[in-house]
Amino acid sequence: MKRLLPLFTYAFVGVEVCLWVLIQFTGGVLCTALCFSSVVLGFLYSLFALQNIEGLKERRVWLLLCGLATTVCADLCLVVLQPIQRLWGMVFFCFTQTFYFLYLYGKQEEQHLKRLHLLLRLGLTCLMPSLAYLVLGAGIDALAILSVIYFANLFCNIMFSKVKMKGTLLLFIGLISFALCDIMVGLSTLCDLYLTVDPSSFLYKLTHTGINLVWLFYVPSQTLIALHCVKEAKST
Repeated sequence: MKRLLPLFTYAFVGVEVCLWVLIQFTGGVLCTALCFSSVVLGFLYSLFALQNIEGLKERRVWLLLCGLATTVCADLCLVVLQPIQRLWGMVFFCFTQTFYFLYLYGKQEEQHLKRLHLLLRLGLTCLMPSLAYLVLGAGIDALAILSVIYFANLFCNIMFSKVKMKGTLLLFIGLISFALCDIMVGLSTLCDLYLTVDPSSFLYKLTHTGINLVWLFYVPSQTLIALHCVKEAKST
């Protein structure tokens, strides 16, 4: 099976590209199925590939795989279930970024960078809810608090995936795509739940464009993270 892994990887990427395109031209239940399938496929590809290269023996790889698994759980809450379970979705996404944090922290070799990593992450995690309260005031809720904590940890993961770190380019780009997707989700949620936005404003037009910007970024992010997961296993 190891000999067939490159072919299997090309097939995985090809299917993800097809799903990425089809999502932009479909709607309703079909689009929902395609979106969720693209996320599940990334997890299943990683799990199947890791089993065949004995990558599941590595703790770091397990952390990446758990990140992909909790992403599937988050999207089950946010994409499949009706009504949408936003709070539970954000809980799972917080777990996702925590697993990626543990992976990056364990991969970091320089002690002073490890200390900086912890201090920056702790500081942002404490600061962001306060900033959210300043913006939203009495309108702040558990979803808003979890969302800003999530974004703080995603930012740290993006930054430390490239700070004197080798072999993490796929993860770095994947996390940037993840962030662009989440920015679009965050802006839409802000407009729908917390702010009254003029339909003629740029913000409204950006969140109501004919292009599915969320999944335009999200499918590549999960594809790249899955590829990095397998690449990490092969390099250890």
